[in-house]
Amino acid sequence: CANYLRYHAGRPIQIPIMYINEEESPSMKRGGYIAPINRFVSCYVDEGVRIPDFLELECTGLELKEVVRIDRVSFPDGVRMSRRVKEHHR
Repeated sequence: CANYLRYHAGRPIQIPIMYINEEESPSMKRGGYIAPINRFVSCYVDEGVRIPDFLELECTGLELKEVVRIDRVSFPDGVRMSRRVKEHHR
């Protein structure tokens, strides 16, 4: 099965977030969880760059009641967050 998405460079696209290394978080080991506000990040993808299936959010070292910011999300080369995200999460 193949899914195709028409993308025009310069327009933002919503890319889902995937949590990685949850087992490395002391809080998650004790039954804690992440209550996401946004499950997607609005991004620009450079022309010719593969659109990622998801963006990885690093959970290593997360503590209880810690606010997870956009700086924990890793963006592949050629993928950057949209201006709207930058302004909203300063």
